[in-house]
Amino acid sequence: MSKKTYTRRKVTTLVAAMAASAMLAACGAGGQAQSSGNAASGEKASLTVLRTNGGQFEGILLGKEKGIWAENGLTLDDKIGADSSAQRVPPLLNKEAQFAQIDATAMIRAAAEGLPVQIVGSVQIAPDTSAAGFKPADGLMVPPNSPIKSLKDLAGKTVGVPALGATIHVIAMLALEKAGVDPKSVKFIALPAANLLSSAEGGQVDAVTLWSNFYGQAQSKQFTVIGPSAGEVIKGIPQIVWAASKQYANESPKVVEQFLDANAKAQDYANSHPDDRRRLMGDLTKLPKDYIQNVWLVPFSNQINRQGVQELADALKHFGFIDKAPAMDDIIWKGAKTA
Repeated sequence: MSKKTYTRRKVTTLVAAMAASAMLAACGAGGQAQSSGNAASGEKASLTVLRTNGGQFEGILLGKEKGIWAENGLTLDDKIGADSSAQRVPPLLNKEAQFAQIDATAMIRAAAEGLPVQIVGSVQIAPDTSAAGFKPADGLMVPPNSPIKSLKDLAGKTVGVPALGATIHVIAMLALEKAGVDPKSVKFIALPAANLLSSAEGGQVDAVTLWSNFYGQAQSKQFTVIGPSAGEVIKGIPQIVWAASKQYANESPKVVEQFLDANAKAQDYANSHPDDRRRLMGDLTKLPKDYIQNVWLVPFSNQINRQGVQELADALKHFGFIDKAPAMDDIIWKGAKTA
């Protein structure tokens, strides 16, 4: 691999600054992280990982809190990743971090541009809508007293999204199309994730696409849902994935497997201990206590749904965000657990 440095400007241009689930703070990855390279399974490894801050972080933090990472021979330095998924790619390529939680759309677009990064593991996929207790956790929303009552009312209106071409933007376009509304008749505006809610409240946009804790905040403010959730549009769509550079994954497969094994244990613990998840949500978000105690917790998933990735890639091509859908082997690492 070339020793050329991958700058944030270059990668942001190539990947078009996609955002995903829940991204608030600037990238905290600093210097070169230390890892064990081609360590055999069970060998000690120190890793730097970038995580989201608006949700999906409970598995990582509970894994540290309960000693799961340490039991698997890993020391994790977890840092809050950049606001945009695209901006989490440079630290992987520049060896500042080994793994990052990234929007699946950003990974597909990166693969389409030939960037040497891949999906190595799963954090969350859209849950089965028939699952017990299922409640949507993302979708198109409008503020209280809005005259907009359905997707059909959005023609000629403005919709705020975290980034043009982000997963939640693509889902909104598919939902509009399925409702008989030309997505081109809707003006999508990219806004910082933290500003989406206030922009809708202030009238700068007519509707917003929200997810995870942002979705919960909107519900607590009596926003109305007018569009389906991601899982209702594409079954099994990946929401947040673990990504790594191709070089790291291919040179250190045992460490990647070690990481994914510990991650699965940590996420399984989080799934089976909802009170611990709610406690962390309360500690790290500004969501109302009543909401945290009653919200349906989207389960973590340890497997990537290949069909969901394929349908998302096809949708990106359909709407012109990429010229050609990449091969699945270019998007997903050969050692990843898939379904």
